[in-house]
Amino acid sequence: DSNLTAKAYFLMDYNSGEVLTQKEQESKMPVASIVKLMTIDLVCEEIENNNLSLDEKVIVSQNAQGMGGSQVFIEANGEYSVGDLLKSTIISSANDASVALAERISGSEESFVIKMNEKANELGLTNTNYVNCTGLPASNQFSCARDTAILLKDVLKHDAYHKYSTIWMDTLSHPKG
Repeated sequence: DSNLTAKAYFLMDYNSGEVLTQKEQESKMPVASIVKLMTIDLVCEEIENNNLSLDEKVIVSQNAQGMGGSQVFIEANGEYSVGDLLKSTIISSANDASVALAERISGSEESFVIKMNEKANELGLTNTNYVNCTGLPASNQFSCARDTAILLKDVLKHDAYHKYSTIWMDTLSHPKG
């Protein structure tokens, strides 16, 4: 542990849950794009519950297109498959794709954030609060090392996550492009 310079960490055995090492594991910190792990988790659950399919087309809003930051430059009013939007979120940490998925699932990013915080409570993430689905800077958005490890364990159970998380490089076709 003395060689690790991270401000906080939490390492547990995936199968047993045994904590192997930790430091400041409960400290609330800004988590940036790690927020997308919850976005990905909820999208994968919607797919597994047959509320979404990877082939379903989503029409992108002006709001989603204008997210800025890390993005894949999806076009407002363009149609993209859920699979391409999820892949873009996983591979490129795409803010625009994340918001398009959130809007498809809950009608608005704000409503989706309520689902994110409900899921955080369900998982026992006691030092986590979400304000958006992207990780773009926002006051009162935080998590901790322990909560992030628990969330990642939940994400890793989804086949759709593994389908895209092993891709190193890919292309995204734009409808008007």
